[in-house]
Amino acid sequence: MKHLREINRFLLYTAIGLGILTGNAGASRAWRYPGIPYPDWEQDPFLLPSPTRPDNWPQSDKIGFYYIEKDNPNASDIVGGSDHADANGKRFGYPDRPRKTLPLTGWTGTNIAAGSVLWIKGGEWDSHYAGFKDWFANWDGTAQNPCWIYGDPENKPVFRDLRIGFSGANTHHVFVENIVWDKWTTRNGSSLTVADGAHHIVVRHCLVQNRDYQATHGSHFAVSAGATPITHDCHDLVFYDIDFKNNGRGVDWRTQDADFHAFKPDGIWGGGRVYRMWVVGCHLYPGDTPDPIDGLFKSITGTFIQVGDQLYTRGNVDHVYVAGNVTRFQRQSVIGCKRSADVIGSGNIAHAGSGIDYNMFNTKYDRQDHLWFIANQGDGAGALLARKELVNGSGKDMPSENSRVYVIGNISRNSTFDEQSGGMGEWKRQGICFEEMRGRTYIVNNTMDNTVYGVVTAQNSRIDGNSEIHIYNNVFTNMRATIDPNGGTPIMISKFAGTGGNLRVYIENNIMDVLKVYLYGSSLITSASVLNSLPFARNNRAGQPMFVNAALGDYSLQNGSLAINAGTAAPATNTSMSVYQQFIDRYTNDPDFPEDPAVVLPFDILMHPRTSGSAIDCGALEFTSSLKPPAQKSIEYRGPVPK
Repeated sequence: MKHLREINRFLLYTAIGLGILTGNAGASRAWRYPGIPYPDWEQDPFLLPSPTRPDNWPQSDKIGFYYIEKDNPNASDIVGGSDHADANGKRFGYPDRPRKTLPLTGWTGTNIAAGSVLWIKGGEWDSHYAGFKDWFANWDGTAQNPCWIYGDPENKPVFRDLRIGFSGANTHHVFVENIVWDKWTTRNGSSLTVADGAHHIVVRHCLVQNRDYQATHGSHFAVSAGATPITHDCHDLVFYDIDFKNNGRGVDWRTQDADFHAFKPDGIWGGGRVYRMWVVGCHLYPGDTPDPIDGLFKSITGTFIQVGDQLYTRGNVDHVYVAGNVTRFQRQSVIGCKRSADVIGSGNIAHAGSGIDYNMFNTKYDRQDHLWFIANQGDGAGALLARKELVNGSGKDMPSENSRVYVIGNISRNSTFDEQSGGMGEWKRQGICFEEMRGRTYIVNNTMDNTVYGVVTAQNSRIDGNSEIHIYNNVFTNMRATIDPNGGTPIMISKFAGTGGNLRVYIENNIMDVLKVYLYGSSLITSASVLNSLPFARNNRAGQPMFVNAALGDYSLQNGSLAINAGTAAPATNTSMSVYQQFIDRYTNDPDFPEDPAVVLPFDILMHPRTSGSAIDCGALEFTSSLKPPAQKSIEYRGPVPK
């Protein structure tokens, strides 16, 4: 798939494709993002070479290599001449005499030998050619000899109303590459599913487009563990370089929420887990034409990736790694977490969405545990984080008191639009907002520019009194509002009292170009000395951080910036250790974090080490006068994408 470049200075700070060498990382790795471990598979799922044409093509077959070209006039499924047949009596085919149909008809429950390759050249494929709407088989690949569903790179096959299904513990070590899903008509039908114990599945270099009609709920790529008390874990899954466009047309996004996601990993409480899943380098980008209903160039009607679900029986999803993705025109969040744990999002770039409640990161419902949003960038993308976990109601909605959400080293800018619409449900104008929460939130080393609010709790928010909000080492600039009387406020905490005690807030070592803090029970604070005199505040400063060029999205620090060496590794106003040390402690010796956590964090967006000087800097980017930054590169952005 040919990569075209989009020139955009805001996207200067991205690690996609840079292959930066830091710590003990090797030069062979395909990417590097702060906080994201690299898979420890026996063969690299990102760099493993695609199949090559057998030497004996085009005039004879090769055992194990199926060649399918349905529109070729010489195509035939009849075994004859010098053909070899597989164990099920199917011919393999070759370019001069291809197979006409996909050779899996009637293969449900049958094992496909390790190393098998289905080379599919062109054509439009639906259930007629596969035998079923859901194309299932048991793929018996191995780490050294995986199976392939491989679209010809010069003439990719187009699947319509045909879902690839990987299900059961007998399905493993399979690559899917160069497939186009186009113009589905089936409601709620996924393009590909992984379920009930399948593992080591890779989907890369694919395209999903032109899905006009979608009912509510579902996803293009769905992962689910077993629904019985017997454990059916799904694990070691990679989705890489997948494009989405023109999906969800025919629905008014401004008033309707189709809730159909790009990816949705979902486990079952009391059953199996979904874990060790990577979603890397994917793109949601504007469609080719505006929707006739609302004029939007649509990509996905729901969230880019929803991890978990709100249903009581759902959960058990953990160790999901989402990195280096670029989103435009999703209807909801970039990452939405529901009843999930150990989700890490890093290096993602979000542009303006659409609809009512889009944002970058969203947490809902209970059982959230150690969610990390690190070194991401949003430009007009709504709230950097929206926490909305139900505190009151039935027991299933009670979030854990130990729930921890971390927002570290991100850049959020230009979230000021729709200011007049009001209501915390419209998360388009915030840096970080809280509507409902129990647990802890750490807001550390972020840069927030040109928003109505930096960190804000709603006046009627339901925040349990045993909760904590830690705000330190951040930079807030250009907070402004023309309509909202309380707007233009870097920190606005509207509720300190809650059920069972007092909400604890710690505000330390932040820089605001205009100091303006509103705390419940006090008047507006505009003086750093007044703020720092409070028992939970320390070393906050007012002044310009001296960005290199904020107007063009360059938030690196100039020499002499008051943000340099102005942060703290461990805040003094509470007993909490550094978030970076918490990360290292959490994942050291974690078998599902396949790398030394100290190798991947702490770093900033450019993979420069934190604390390059005498102390950690404030804001998202560490000043590195003694380190040469990586060469400037824009994000790899494909548009239009050829079939």
